[in-house]
Amino acid sequence: MEVSNLIKKLRSKEYYNKLLDILVLNGLLDIIELEVSDGKIDYIPLVINLLKFLKVNKKYYSNFSSDTFEKILILSADEILTKKFKLELSDKEISDVLELIRDSYLIRTSLNKVKDILIKMYYKIKCKCKNCTNSDPDIVITKSSELNNI
Repeated sequence: MEVSNLIKKLRSKEYYNKLLDILVLNGLLDIIELEVSDGKIDYIPLVINLLKFLKVNKKYYSNFSSDTFEKILILSADEILTKKFKLELSDKEISDVLELIRDSYLIRTSLNKVKDILIKMYYKIKCKCKNCTNSDPDIVITKSSELNNI
């Protein structure tokens, strides 16, 4: 399916329109303040700021499944490019931007997962002492007077 047809199909659904309206009200169009020169835009700041913005505003689309997050990314990027910069992009250009967004999101989530695993391993190794009695690495219990005073 062509990307432009997918965007038209998604824009025809009411819940995506409501979500886009909420995101625009929360500052979706203000996440990037670059000038467009000769119809070209630097997409890396756009992608990074879009992912940060969607992470901050996750509460508005938390009821969506992870499969629809890509659709939200597509619509958000299209909203910024068409409404703010008034660019009409070809399917190839839109596909390139979306591929960059997907790759950036994949790298970001992968790094977060690796970080979480390393933290769990660290506490699991650290907690073999007498002070930690919990077997679940997600919850670390330490006997510290500072924690008891909180």
